Amino acid sequence: MAKRNAKVYIIGSIPFEISTRCIKDIYATQMLLENRGFEVINPLNAILANKGSLREAMFINLKCLMACNSVYIMPDVSLKKGECSELKIAIELNLLVYQGMYHTEI
Repeated sequence: MAKRNAKVYIIGSIPFEISTRCIKDIYATQMLLENRGFEVINPLNAILANKGSLREAMFINLKCLMACNSVYIMPDVSLKKGECSELKIAIELNLLVYQGMYHTEI
């Protein structure tokens, strides 16, 4: 179980053309984290709500990331140097990092 008031931001690979599979995986991860006591920030929500304005969604998501105390990195995220800006920010903010600990196959 998560600590009380644990707010986690999901870091996942979200392609420009968002597939049904991507949506299912991210929402399944959100449900798993919520069931373990986390308050979850799902970046896909801002992306889907701001159709046509990826830039606006990015600003919303960065603001949400800065309000969290942890991040969850989905297994599909590349951790090669320089490829994950959200992770870089999380590390700079000294957030707790969870990596691919929940299986989300549907």
